[in-house]
Amino acid sequence: MMTVNKHILRSITLSLIFCLASLGLMAQTTFTGQAPSTVTVGENFRVIYKVNADVNNIRLPELDGINILYGPSTQHSTSYSSINGKVTTSVENSFTYVMRIDKVGTYNIDPATITVEGQAVHSNALTINVIKDATSNSNATQGGQKQQSQSGSTQSSGNKDDIVIVQSLNKSSVYEGEAV
Repeated sequence: MMTVNKHILRSITLSLIFCLASLGLMAQTTFTGQAPSTVTVGENFRVIYKVNADVNNIRLPELDGINILYGPSTQHSTSYSSINGKVTTSVENSFTYVMRIDKVGTYNIDPATITVEGQAVHSNALTINVIKDATSNSNATQGGQKQQSQSGSTQSSGNKDDIVIVQSLNKSSVYEGEAV
């Protein structure tokens, strides 16, 4: 009989801890948008919205002059930790869009909206400055041909349908078999 009471007491205690952890998350919802401040005409760029709540819907504002090429691509992350009896839970959802703007100017993206526990939550507004391609000049060749730069290295000047992949590592030295 004593073990049954301990088991029930332990279950109730764990339930209360998880409920309190969930209440702490609801009270502190943050929803932010990130985008580059400057892009060139016709350049594909990413707009990422992050929220620390469990949501699966997002409503974008009217995007005049901005083309959505892809999205949203969603990512979800949940982590639980228990340190000295204190249980914490963190949730992060991100929504990534690939966009392009085809005219020079300054573009404002009004706040996006999500709904958390029946409440509308708004992100920050974003401003993107679109400039002409700074590397283009009258001597550049077209159609993917090679050109010589001032430093003597060879560069490729492709068209805007080309795909460019840039790899950036987060470490300068790694061990064999180590993830980078």
